[in-house]
This record gives sequence, structure tokens and C-alpha cells, in this order.
Amino acid sequence: MKKAIAILLTGLLLWNVVLTTQLSNSNERIEQLESRSTINQSSNSADPDRVSIIDSETLDIQDVVNNVSPAVVTINSLQNNNVISSGSGVVYSKADNTIWIVTNNHVIEDGTSFSILFNNQEVIEAELIGADAFSDLAILKADIDFEIEPIVFGNSTNLETGQTVLAFGSPGGENFAGTVTKGIISGTNRVISVDLDGDFRDDWDMVLIQTDAAINPGNSGGALVNLNGELIGINTIKIADEAFEGMGFAIPANEVVNIISQLEANGEVQRPSLGVSVFSISDVNPYTLQMYGIKETSGLYVNEVIEDSPAEVAGVVEGDIITKVNDELIESFSQFRRILYSHEEDSIMVLEIIRDGQTIQLEVTL
Repeated sequence: MKKAIAILLTGLLLWNVVLTTQLSNSNERIEQLESRSTINQSSNSADPDRVSIIDSETLDIQDVVNNVSPAVVTINSLQNNNVISSGSGVVYSKADNTIWIVTNNHVIEDGTSFSILFNNQEVIEAELIGADAFSDLAILKADIDFEIEPIVFGNSTNLETGQTVLAFGSPGGENFAGTVTKGIISGTNRVISVDLDGDFRDDWDMVLIQTDAAINPGNSGGALVNLNGELIGINTIKIADEAFEGMGFAIPANEVVNIISQLEANGEVQRPSLGVSVFSISDVNPYTLQMYGIKETSGLYVNEVIEDSPAEVAGVVEGDIITKVNDELIESFSQFRRILYSHEEDSIMVLEIIRDGQTIQLEVTL
């Protein structure tokens, strides 16, 4: 049976609020960092297409810091005028006197109002536009009466291990606002399984950039940039364990662009639904396996199919065991959900199913 990994997603709050998550195949604690992010746009239109991904000449580190720092902000989440968490954010768009800021969902999720501290010491109230727990991203909007240059997105698909990067944010809150650390890309496409509902079971896989640039409490939502001064990631979590050093993670910029476009348009991210209730065979005890008559050692057991759902229309029935999706072997529910949510509505997903000892394939239109 696959070991569940206890990850501590420490929302790097001003008051060090701790969130618990799980990592696959280890017993590490993960700190979920409340950090800042910075991103720029190519025009003053409020349309999501304004965000540009550019290539530019490599700048000196000091130039990068000078260019990026004004777009990185400190975010305080409040309830009843009391600060309950603090993190970072990045100004990624501007139209006239209105700016848009991207941050982590866990920085703002418990707040009812939000204040933004800029590096010129101005403090402005902000409005929450949309948030998404699965991607751990949220966007705020504010009106300002001073000039600011939003950051520009880089292309996160072009990242290479060993590439120099800088992390911007507010570790510890306002007292250390504007902190910059230097490191490298330690790895790309790192799959980190997390527990979003606090039941000590992984229910989502995040695909992240790994970096050794120092990321500390308060950095969540902050910017990870390349030496072109372009945003390549939003700092989100780190492994906090005595056995590990310098393992921080950021949400890739290309994923950020996709999510914030949907948040701006709808206030939420719309994802397809298969219409089944399932559990991971590797996560249940022998008694449950015997009760359901399950002989397989991996896959997802279907214990309910919703009427008129895409799954029912395609022929999925209770008792089916999903072993592959689009020819990818399924080993956990979090992996299955990540694959499902990578599809658009009306797209086709191919399920390989074991039913009564026989393997069949079904095409599902989501």
C-alpha cells in the first residue's frame, strides 16, 4: 500500500499559521508559503489576452531587482480589522489607475478584507476577484494614484535545471518586505501531492518548479523570476524538515496565466466533471477490499455513478475499476483528478476499466 506523505503546508502567515498536507512517498512536512508574485502585461486592456510572454536580453541582477521590486507587494488578510495572515503578491496588469495582483489562495482564503503594502510604503485596500484552491492561486484588484510597472511573464516551459533565479517576497511579513534571494532551478515538473480538505489523504497533485532560492514564511504568492526579470513562477510551498534543506516550489508561470485568465472572466476555474464517486484501492484496508470483492492492488474503484453524467452516458457502472486514463496508469486519486482537470469540457477521455475480470476501454465525452 502506498505510503501517505504528511506534508505540512505552512501558510507562511504573519502569525505563522500552519496548514497540513501530505507528500507522496515520504514523511516530510511542507510549509505552504504565503508569498508574493509579480507579472506584467503588454497593454492597458482589461482583457486577459493583455498578458504577454516575452524573451529579452539577460540583465544584471541589480537591474532585475530594481525592475521587479516595485511590482512585488505585501498582502495582509484581515477579519474584523485584525490581520490573520500575511503573504506576498505580484502586480501583473494595469489599466488606467486599476491594477491586478496575483497571489496564493492560501494567503487570502480566510480573509474578509485585504490591504496591500507597496514598496513605496503606500497602503491600499484591495478587492478579491477570484480564487482557486486546486491551483492555490487568487487575484486581487485595487485602484492606485501612483505609477507602477507590472511584471512581465516569462515562458516556464523553457526552464532548465541549473538556471539562475531570484525569489521575491515578504518573509515574516512587513518587517522584511522586499526581500530577494538567489538560487537555481533545481528541477521542473515536480509532482507534489497535497491534502486540500484536511482529511490526511492526498486529493490533488500540483506540478511545480523546484528551486533552492531561500523561501521562508511570508514568501507565499511571491515572484520567482529569471535573469531577464520575467516572472517564471509563483512561490507556494517548501519542504520543512530537518532532513532537507533548500527545497522550495513555485507554480509555473504558464499555469498562472491560464488560471488568472479564468479567474478574471468567471471568478473561479471551471473544470470538467466525470460524474463518479471513487476511492483509491491502494489507500484502503484489507477488510474494505474484501467487502467490495476487490482483487486488484491499484486503480480506482467506482462505488457510485451519477445519473445522466458523462460517465453513465459512456457506460461506466458501479463496481468498475479504473486502471488507466488516456493510457496513463492510475495509482492514486490525486493523480486521476489532475489528469481529469487537465481536460476541457466536451473533450474526450479514454478510460481503461476492469469489469468482472475483463479489461475494456470506454470513451467519455466530458
